[in-house]
Amino acid sequence: MKHLNSQRLTKTLVTDGPSLHPNTRLYTASPLPPSRTARCNALLGLDRLFKSESQSPSPQPEPNANEPELEPDFQAWLRRGGLSTQPLLLRQCGREGRGLVASRPLPRGEVMLRVPDSLLLTAERAAEESCLGPLLRTRSTVAASSSSTGSGAPSPLPLPEWSLLALLLAELRCRLAAGDRASRWDPYVAVLPQRPGTVLDWPAKEAKQLLRGSPLMRLADSINGAAASSWQELEPLIAQGRKDGLIPDHVALEKSDLDWAFGVLLSRCIRLPSRGDVQVLSPWADLLNHDVEAEAGCHLDWDPTAEVGAVSGALVLRSDRPYTAGQQVYVSYGSKSSGELLLSYGFCPPPAANPHQDYKLRLAVDRQADPLADLKVAALARHVVSDYCAAAIVMTRTEFTATRANGQDGPYLDVVGAVSERVMLSN
Repeated sequence: MKHLNSQRLTKTLVTDGPSLHPNTRLYTASPLPPSRTARCNALLGLDRLFKSESQSPSPQPEPNANEPELEPDFQAWLRRGGLSTQPLLLRQCGREGRGLVASRPLPRGEVMLRVPDSLLLTAERAAEESCLGPLLRTRSTVAASSSSTGSGAPSPLPLPEWSLLALLLAELRCRLAAGDRASRWDPYVAVLPQRPGTVLDWPAKEAKQLLRGSPLMRLADSINGAAASSWQELEPLIAQGRKDGLIPDHVALEKSDLDWAFGVLLSRCIRLPSRGDVQVLSPWADLLNHDVEAEAGCHLDWDPTAEVGAVSGALVLRSDRPYTAGQQVYVSYGSKSSGELLLSYGFCPPPAANPHQDYKLRLAVDRQADPLADLKVAALARHVVSDYCAAAIVMTRTEFTATRANGQDGPYLDVVGAVSERVMLSN
C-alpha cells in the first residue's frame, strides 16, 4: 500500500500519543510569511528526509489492463473464499508497487470493491486459529466470569484486537518460513511485504537523528512504545504456551516476528465504523493505494446491504471519481500529513502535493513559575481557531542560540522567547 509517485524507505499501532502535561495543547501552525520564515536543524533534517523519500519522479505509464494477472495463487484463494468477480485487476503500478486498476470504465459512485466477511481476518478469528488458542480461551472465560455482561453477550476478547491479530500473523509467518502451510490464511500472509516500511523498521539511532526536535519524534516514540508494550503483554503468554507444548518447535515467535506483524497492522489494518469500529485485515482491499487528492469519504467500510453472491454484507469501496479502463483506483487513508504517512505507511507524497500537510507545535505554559502564564493561556485561546494558529510564534536568533547552547534540544518550541511572547500578547 503506497502512494501515487511515492518511494518506500529502503532502510527501514495507530495509537494515541503519550499523555501531555495538563497545561499543554497541540496546535497546527500556518506557514510563516516569507519575510519571517523560521528555520531550525529539525526542520532542515525533515526537509532532507521528505525530499529524499518523495522526489517527484518522471511520469509513469498507466498500468496495462491486458497484462497477465499477478499472484495467481493468491487470487484463486480469494475466489475460493467468496470474492466475486469485480471490475478491478491487480497490477504493478510503477513506484507504488502493486495496486488495483479498473478493468473497464467506472463512473463516480459505483461500488467497485466488495470483500465478504469470510475473507476478513478479525481478532476473534485470530484468537480461535492461533496455536495459543487454549490459553486465550482460558483468559476469555476468566474475563467473562468477572464481567457484568449477560449470558447472551459474546465473550470478551482475551487481549486487545491489535495484539491478537499480531500474534496470529507472527505465528503464520514462522510457519510459512518452515514450510508449514496448514493455515487457510497462508496465501494471504505469503504476499505480505517482508518489510512493511513503517518507523518500526527504522534503526533507533537513525530515527532519532532524522526526527530529533520535530513533532514526529513524539509520534515515532508513541508507535515504538505501543509495539514494545504489546510485546511485553505477549511475551509471558508465548513463554507459557511453549512450556505447555502448544507452540510447535518450528514456530519461533520471537520479538522480530511480532515487530513485523505490528508493522503490517500499522500500515494495513482497517477500522470499520459501521461494525462498531472493529479492526480487521482485508485481503484484496489492502492492495489499494492512497491518493492525497481522494475525497475524505473515499474509504473502506462495512455495508450490510451489499451482496457478494448469495451472501449479504460486505466491505465496500465506492469510486470518488470516474476511472478509465487500466487506470489505477485509489482510496484515502485519511487526512494525514506527509510525516504521518511516512512513519505509519513507509511512503511520502511528492513535495507540495499533500493538501493535508501541517506542523504541530507543542506549546507548554508553566502556570507555577511563569508570572505571565494566565496572559499566555488567554492569548493562545484568543488566537486559535479550529486548532490552527492565527499568528506565528518565533524566537529571535539570540534566544534560539541561547536555548540550543543550554542543551534544550527537546521540543524546541516548548520554550517561547520573551520578545516573541510580547509580540503575540500585544496582538
